[in-house]
Amino acid sequence: MSFRNDYKIGMDNEAKVLEMIKTRFKDARKINDKMYPFDFYIKSKNAYLELKSRRCRSSDYTETLISEYKLSESYRMMRAGCTVFLLFYFEGDGKLLYHNVDRNYKYQIRDFVRHGRIDFMDTRKKYVYLPVKDLKEFILST
Repeated sequence: MSFRNDYKIGMDNEAKVLEMIKTRFKDARKINDKMYPFDFYIKSKNAYLELKSRRCRSSDYTETLISEYKLSESYRMMRAGCTVFLLFYFEGDGKLLYHNVDRNYKYQIRDFVRHGRIDFMDTRKKYVYLPVKDLKEFILST
């Protein structure tokens, strides 16, 4: 595993998923600021979307995770009147699932450190663990 390879896969999937999103929301756009905490914006919904790519199938694990930082940034955007969706693209079965960030949802937060990347030293951080069963399927328009 390599950070560079993971990054490239993520960028490739952003382009693929943006096309999927645009089947339902024509005004969806990619946010091109590398330091911005979200990947996409839908003006008509005043919604920000963050995409996480997974190489596995959606049924391989009972939970998926996202950094606690993304949740705190989601809350910040919600205070400003925006809606935030966390998207998970599972390459193994091609499913695009989402979670609508909700202050009333009981998020499980635990430490996590990723091991085995040859070109990046990952450190222990707080992550939000989301049950895959709580994610909803993004339905493409026909």
